[in-house]
Amino acid sequence: MLIRLCVALCLEMLCRAECVSHAETEYGRVVFEVFTSLGEPLENAHIEFRELGSRKNFTSAFRGNVATRIPYGFYDAHIVSPGFASVTREIRVFQPETSIRAELRVSMECGEYASLQGTIEPAPGDHLLWAKVVPFRGTGGIEVPIASDGKFSVGGLDGGKYLIMVLDNTYVIRTQTVEVIGNTALTVYVTP
Repeated sequence: MLIRLCVALCLEMLCRAECVSHAETEYGRVVFEVFTSLGEPLENAHIEFRELGSRKNFTSAFRGNVATRIPYGFYDAHIVSPGFASVTREIRVFQPETSIRAELRVSMECGEYASLQGTIEPAPGDHLLWAKVVPFRGTGGIEVPIASDGKFSVGGLDGGKYLIMVLDNTYVIRTQTVEVIGNTALTVYVTP
């Protein structure tokens, strides 16, 4: 009886224990697609690729815009092409193939970033809405609250195409695309 109780107790402890596996390092293939703000491919882009934390350099692993056998992890990618402003992205490699689309804008001395001023109609009043602005190419996105009068503003954007999503909590209630060049104004009509 004592042995059965001891075995049952050991089995219960094993079932409640967390499973921690130590797998061999996994590798992924990383592919960059680099475009101009007009959507034309840039073939002569140079990609500097470093692991976050250790800063180990994987730049030499790239042949053109493709690298194979990149260990799973977090990386900084710095994309450079003559005549264009460079772009830095944080990249997560945790799957067999990771594709990154990056858009480079023409480099201008003393160049300014673009901005977007929007108006939601009808105005949300007491209802809390958000505008999420996501680039068609590249990564990231910016969320800003929409004021009770329906106005929102987003600065620090690169020129190019963006998707505007109007969010009510976690629900998308309207989407609209916009080409942002310099200071752009837009009105988004939301059906009540």
